[in-house]
Amino acid sequence: MIVFEEESSSAIEMKSLFPNGDGGIDILDSGNLLCVQSNSRIGAIFHEGSILNASDYKVYKDWLSKASSSPSLPLQFRVVDRKEVIMSYRYLPESREINANRNYGGNVGNYIWEYGATNLLNPFTTRLVESKDWKTSVFIVAQANLFLVNGEKPNLEQMMFNQANAIRERVVNYDLPTIMLGIGVQIEFGVAENVTFDERYASYHQLLHEVGTRHKSKSIAVRGDITENFCRNSGFHQCISLGCPSLTINRDLNLGATLKAKWNKVLESLREVNAARKIKVALTLPAIQMKTNYDDYKMFVDVLLSLYRQHDSYFIMQSDYDEYQLKEYTKGEVDESRMLTFKHSVEPWFDFISKVDVVVSTRIHGGMAGIAKGVPAVIIPTDFRILELVEAMKLPALAVDTIEKERHSSLINIMEDAPFDHVAFEANRRQKIKEYKRILEDVGLEIDPSLSAIVKQ
Repeated sequence: MIVFEEESSSAIEMKSLFPNGDGGIDILDSGNLLCVQSNSRIGAIFHEGSILNASDYKVYKDWLSKASSSPSLPLQFRVVDRKEVIMSYRYLPESREINANRNYGGNVGNYIWEYGATNLLNPFTTRLVESKDWKTSVFIVAQANLFLVNGEKPNLEQMMFNQANAIRERVVNYDLPTIMLGIGVQIEFGVAENVTFDERYASYHQLLHEVGTRHKSKSIAVRGDITENFCRNSGFHQCISLGCPSLTINRDLNLGATLKAKWNKVLESLREVNAARKIKVALTLPAIQMKTNYDDYKMFVDVLLSLYRQHDSYFIMQSDYDEYQLKEYTKGEVDESRMLTFKHSVEPWFDFISKVDVVVSTRIHGGMAGIAKGVPAVIIPTDFRILELVEAMKLPALAVDTIEKERHSSLINIMEDAPFDHVAFEANRRQKIKEYKRILEDVGLEIDPSLSAIVKQ
């Protein structure tokens, strides 16, 4: 990739090249394509009707060198090699095999997380591979839930220990510069912040140690301040609180302002009786088993049902038990056509959510689906993990104790009790993108050009 600096972008002619279009080129899969980047625009280089390959660079180099020294045509540029990278849990588009794996159920919100992590990388200077060879340069551990700290659930803890050990073995076997994205501690509300990874959590300690020995800068992106404190209290200073990678999906240069304008528009409509009914709302159900925690399930779902009755509302089924529980609890009140499942990929989810006015979510990625498409969202943190992420990303949130006290029954009251500071959100978003950019650059990788454009403002 030949990357032209911003001040010289007007000196080259950029034309669109559509991957896999009619007669087009799959620019991402071509391993021998010489690409050019100017600001956030990407293209191929044409010379006398032919596309230049990477092996043709020496032919092009002389012209570039002469042009860069010409006072009339100053071209400042740098050359970036395409790196091969292994990424765990990367997002893969739909296929028969992928869909078969996803048919086993689980939380489809994880696909939002995977999508955000995968699309951090510049696809024109990065090639994701499945196994290591002599060309592989970096290992990216993209992992959300891992550090479970709950002595009352020994079986779950052991499962997470095994997972941490498996990741550590990959880190050791690959022996590459390694970074981590989105990792987080799982604890209950009220657990002291000064808790450390003691001897029982040796698996977590060993994993952090192996990553730390292969990269010395702050290269472990964790989901919030509590996880960063856990790491620091345990002797690891390479963790940095960056929230969820899904915060980077939207490439709006000022997403905070866009969300605030739509937020205000919803509030204006809510104050007009005729317009309020037409507001389109996406709702996500809590990750709570109704049989074992009925009171909490009832409290949260009753709030969501009040919105369903007042607006043009749809429930998003994130977990495989959501539909059954909602039908059981509501006794058929919710029409099945308003229970939506996006089982195999995030793209249809994004398409739908882009057409709603607001999201009210008891799941973090249900809310982040809205943020990713520029739709305002209010998130209700029903567990510590969600609370940590909400605080790290400065998202509008309605506290559980506020719901317990107020028992909200209207959207306007929910939004008024969860104010949105769009200036703080946007400043925080840009700072986090800047840190992602630094983490990638520290291991010789490039962030997606459209994300780089956000922090260049």
